[in-house]
Amino acid sequence: MKVAHHAEIAFDSWPGIRGENALHRTLLQGKKGTPLNFEYGIATFKNEGNGSPRHKHVFDQFRYAIKGDIEYNPGQVIPEGCLGYFPEGTPYGPFKIDPKTVFLSCQFGGPSGQGFVHRQDLGVAQKALAAEGTFEKGIYSWADRDGKKHNDDSHKAVWKRATGKEVEMPAPRYQDPILIFPDNYKWREIGPLVEEKLLGVFNERNTYAKMLRIRKGGSHMRKAEGQISLYFVVDGAMSINGSEVCQKHDGCQFDADEEAELTAMADTTLLIYGMPQFS
Repeated sequence: MKVAHHAEIAFDSWPGIRGENALHRTLLQGKKGTPLNFEYGIATFKNEGNGSPRHKHVFDQFRYAIKGDIEYNPGQVIPEGCLGYFPEGTPYGPFKIDPKTVFLSCQFGGPSGQGFVHRQDLGVAQKALAAEGTFEKGIYSWADRDGKKHNDDSHKAVWKRATGKEVEMPAPRYQDPILIFPDNYKWREIGPLVEEKLLGVFNERNTYAKMLRIRKGGSHMRKAEGQISLYFVVDGAMSINGSEVCQKHDGCQFDADEEAELTAMADTTLLIYGMPQFS
């Protein structure tokens, strides 16, 4: 088990690869070099005009709108309190993001098994490439030894430099990102003072999103389920195994074989992601 108390973690200023000036409070990260690698945290942007051209990734993403609406396609937004699933290989954008927006970002290795690269490692690769070419509006440009100019998607170029591998874009499993409205789901009682909403199970790796509500004084046993799960406290507060306390906007990680008792210290709502299963 790992617990991240958001109030103890500062926002890290990071110039995005496609030109966006992001602020990111990293709560949890997975293991480098594995298909299960991930990066999980709270994100916002520093100024107006942040956005991205149309693009796609070799990894999966969840975005949960904590404050404000998140644009992801022209005229399409994830409303506050709603969730978007962005599958690997599925294009989205262009979009712009209001700097007042705050969202929970989870980027993780998708079902193709290519994993994910942490921001710190991407930043090192980006800096190295910047010494050899230029980044502008989502495009990386450079000249070869003969002076011939080349262009590539900036994220693709940085990923290749960071991993030392060619980017193999997976064929899309879904045509578009999936927009989820949690308030339109009904709670299902699964125990005394405990209710659940299963928001969706995606792809052959059983990646899932769900919500759990525990009324004050109620307890829920997190059972070993064969996959890593990430918990975000949307509202309320809880204790884990009678000791560690998680409050609003804290995060925690449970490994595939872990069990834990969650006890609500107030009415508590949790957003839970099940990471893909590769065995």
